[in-house]
Amino acid sequence: EYDFIALSHTIGISNPYTSPGGPYISIDNFACQEVTGLVAAYNMIPSNGTLVDISGNGNNGTINGAVIQSKEGLFTTDKTSNVLISANPIITTNTYSVLGRIKINNLMASDGVLFSNDNTTTNEIIDSIGIRDGKLGWNYDGGGTHKAGATTDLPLNSYVDFAFVSDGGRSGVIKLYINGVEDTITSTSFYRSGTGSRLFARSSGTGFLGDCADFRIYNRVLSEQEIKDYHNSFIKPV
Repeated sequence: EYDFIALSHTIGISNPYTSPGGPYISIDNFACQEVTGLVAAYNMIPSNGTLVDISGNGNNGTINGAVIQSKEGLFTTDKTSNVLISANPIITTNTYSVLGRIKINNLMASDGVLFSNDNTTTNEIIDSIGIRDGKLGWNYDGGGTHKAGATTDLPLNSYVDFAFVSDGGRSGVIKLYINGVEDTITSTSFYRSGTGSRLFARSSGTGFLGDCADFRIYNRVLSEQEIKDYHNSFIKPV
């Protein structure tokens, strides 16, 4: 056990079991970095056919087909256009948080896969998320047999933000938040993933035809307060 002591431009580490003022080790150029667990983040501003991962982790996406920039985000005009993420799969454990901000303009046309995590058969790793029958849906097991959906219907022509949270996958705890509030999860059917980690569609199509203004992936469980903070970050001051 050691104490950290600030000494002007150095940090001193002293042994608390020695007498006060005892020997210590000085460390120059000491820096602290917040560990956020952020794996990838996309603000939906493409550059030369690439959707840049603004987290700095290099998980950039290659735009395939008609993925078009809207006023606040990106959307597609068909069910097959997508953004192929360089990491496949990008989520590799059963502990994660996936957050996003979307808008649907047509209830039936918007049904489809918003995120596909590659065609992994590993149990308890997220497979895909998106919209089914006007509600958020989630295939949270690579085997394709464990699916969950929201109780709340999504509004038309209005942005909402969501958070899918898994702490241990099907054998642990899963939660879904809409606009910062936990929603009741129900059993539902949902689309399987396809080849490659993708946004807006899986490799075989069945894509999401709404707007997406933000998308983030974490390799840890975000707290309820962090999820509320994410929601509040989109509320503009009056």
